[in-house]
Amino acid sequence: MTTTAVTGTTADTQTAKSLTSAKSLAQNFDTFLTMLTTQLKHQDPLSPMDSTQFTNQLVQFAGVEQQINANSNLEKLISATSLNTRSQAVNYIGQVIEADTDLVPLQGAKDTESNAIQLVDGKATFKYVLSSAANTTQLKIKDADGNVVRTLLGSTGAGSHEITWDGTDSSGTALPAGSYTVEGVATNSAGNPVTVKTYTTTRDQVAAFSYTLASDAANISVSITDTDGNTVRNLVADGSKGRHEMVWDGKNNDGKIMPDGAYKIVISALDGTGQTIENTTTVYGRVTDVSADDTDTLLAMGKVVSSISRVLTVRDSDTVLKPGTVN
Repeated sequence: MTTTAVTGTTADTQTAKSLTSAKSLAQNFDTFLTMLTTQLKHQDPLSPMDSTQFTNQLVQFAGVEQQINANSNLEKLISATSLNTRSQAVNYIGQVIEADTDLVPLQGAKDTESNAIQLVDGKATFKYVLSSAANTTQLKIKDADGNVVRTLLGSTGAGSHEITWDGTDSSGTALPAGSYTVEGVATNSAGNPVTVKTYTTTRDQVAAFSYTLASDAANISVSITDTDGNTVRNLVADGSKGRHEMVWDGKNNDGKIMPDGAYKIVISALDGTGQTIENTTTVYGRVTDVSADDTDTLLAMGKVVSSISRVLTVRDSDTVLKPGTVN
């Protein structure tokens, strides 16, 4: 877990305006005294200056000085309070929060080295890693008896790759859903074997969010889009008035596990006349990072960043991010 250092604003920074004002006042006061002394030296002895005028000016200078001192003390108090808030924000790390935003964080994906794959709805997606560049790469799919039912040609570049099997055997016949295994075989240009490791992606957290409708909807759709605006998943939603909590299992419409990241909640709610119904959303996520500047404290839930002022609740992770229904 990476934690961004929490930075506070120092008293010197916060009181810069007060110091500038005090400096300006001192310069103005020095100028005032110089002018006053000059006037006194050159005043007409038969018609001396009215002492009330410069006495009033001295009183005004004193009042301004006191106000500047008060502002300086207030700024120091604000600085101390702000620094305390930023320091306490570190306690959010690891906590599940509810934030006022329509960007939902998808977290908890894990790539585990394994040759076991699951064929679901005619698709199975897995990853494989080549230790070095290969000349040929084959991914052999085997059934429960160890028979090779399909051989896929894979990418040959060194590093990680992802591939999806369409669930058919070598003759194009659709195979039943269930457990299969995969064996990676690769050789380089010299005919020597290249190490192939296969991985399956699992997710121990769901993406959770809520939406609130101002009135009953005759037609409603809730979808999840990626950062490019492409629809990833369409969800079945409740169109009744009020607040509803939902979970997304992190899979797209084809059943593929999507990578961790920031996804957008798109809600379209229409009444019986086709008019748009006002709606709001909140999201849940586990805080992974904290950062701060002179203006705000930010909490990161993976790839989703929210101002601390938008945090609504802190929730028990077992009732929010575990597969199932949000409580």
